[in-house]
Amino acid sequence: MKNDFFIKPVVFISLFLTIFTIGIGLLYPMGHPNRALGTYPQALLFAISLVFLIRTFTSNVMQKNGVHYSLLLFNMMILSYGIFTMDIYRIAVLTYAFLSFYVFYYLAYKDYLRQSHIRNMAVILLIFYTYVTYVGIGHRTEMYGEYFLRADNTGYNLLFLIPIFAMNFISKKNIFMALFSFLLIALSFKRGAMLLGAIVLILMLIQLLNIYRRANENKKEIAFAFILIIAISIYGISEYWSILSYRFTNDPTLSGRLNFYDWIYNGWLNGTWLNHLFGFGLYQVIEFLGNIYYIPIYAHSDWLELLYDHGILGIVLYSFICLTLITQKNNIKFYAPDLYWPYLMTMVIFFIKSIYSGIYINKDSIILMMTIAFIFGNANKNQSRMYLQDTNG
Repeated sequence: MKNDFFIKPVVFISLFLTIFTIGIGLLYPMGHPNRALGTYPQALLFAISLVFLIRTFTSNVMQKNGVHYSLLLFNMMILSYGIFTMDIYRIAVLTYAFLSFYVFYYLAYKDYLRQSHIRNMAVILLIFYTYVTYVGIGHRTEMYGEYFLRADNTGYNLLFLIPIFAMNFISKKNIFMALFSFLLIALSFKRGAMLLGAIVLILMLIQLLNIYRRANENKKEIAFAFILIIAISIYGISEYWSILSYRFTNDPTLSGRLNFYDWIYNGWLNGTWLNHLFGFGLYQVIEFLGNIYYIPIYAHSDWLELLYDHGILGIVLYSFICLTLITQKNNIKFYAPDLYWPYLMTMVIFFIKSIYSGIYINKDSIILMMTIAFIFGNANKNQSRMYLQDTNG
């Protein structure tokens, strides 16, 4: 009971800090003095995550899998680079999202963090994102004449919410909110988010088919939702194809990505053998591109960011994270089958976004890590309970 008294409030504190940090980033643009307010809750959540990382690895009863160890190694690499270069502040910035895995896993495994908690958080964030998308459409129209000529990064954030709503598609409200999220992604005109959204939408349709096959009740509602989604998708694509495809056909350099991808790779290649193995250090790719563009620019790719900053070591440790996420897929399917399709969605978003946008370099990825941690926490909790039943039975 004493343990409950101290841990239960952590659920609401952690969710509040997450919402507050993301909200500050949405309401205040880069360079605004009030944007710095988001660093304080971010630092507090970083500290809480460190506490629960220690609690997880010092517990004899807490089940752990390969993802726990791969994330630990990755965070230790960032920590080592930060201490070595005396760049302590950036340690929290770069490990904030990944380190949060431990607090949300612990809370889910111990049954303190419930699906309703993160679903309510997702609804609050959806309201934020709706407002920001609305304001963004007006701003882009005023600045460029047409709202579809430029993109809004909110599209990626909305992608992170869909697996949370997909955890319970028996509820029609969750289906509606997932579809509304897809609409806002389309209105963001962020190419990467739109492509990923199309893949996630296909997974969502497959999930609905599986729910339909297993359901004894609400089969008509599920079938109606499935048909409605396809009908809306076909209508939207056929009616607005010229607008939806505009940014794909009118920007051959992908917002300059092809140019600085080439510069980053060649910059790493022209380094010493030590640079090849260990990179140039924290945030050095931003310094490198800043000297070319005269403004700070990150790599827009985890893999290139890691290659330049941390060399082959960074690539190997990040690959370890990806491999451990993949190897846990069947474990999720067996011990938490209702969360299997949402987990596939998170993996698709994680892997593809890491290639051309970034996960660990984006603080909003905490939503994705929270979802992964919650799914693992429930699967491992169920596995432990089944083991105890078998040994006691």
